[in-house]
Amino acid sequence: MPQAEVSPNQGKLLALLCQMAGAKRVLEFGTLAGYSTVWLARAGGDQGRVTSLELEEHNADIARANLEQAAVADRVDVIVGPAAASARQLVKDGVEPYDFVFIDAYKPSNPEYLKLSLALTRPGSVIVIDNVVRNGAVTDRQL
Repeated sequence: MPQAEVSPNQGKLLALLCQMAGAKRVLEFGTLAGYSTVWLARAGGDQGRVTSLELEEHNADIARANLEQAAVADRVDVIVGPAAASARQLVKDGVEPYDFVFIDAYKPSNPEYLKLSLALTRPGSVIVIDNVVRNGAVTDRQL
């Protein structure tokens, strides 16, 4: 796996934010190996549900195995394909709004992911975007 995973302290922070928001429906852009997905699924409790969007089938397979091992696979749906296209389909399907969104996918697409997240949430939902201040270049389009 690429060295792009969420660290343990970041996972704990995500879980804490999710719990503070009382989130039961979580959307994640970028599954990778499912580490942050496990934290989010556990934070939502037995009644929680996570939808995670992953581009690569290989990563999704690894994530599903990790979710199974962490005993949270029954609370997570991993959708494979380009995250923006998958999110647009969720909008089109009129899914119930998400309480919490974690954006940690292809960084140049963050503005599009945010726009889609706003369409998939309700007032009061929490949206967390990873690496926003990457090297201090928040507005640098070359990232």
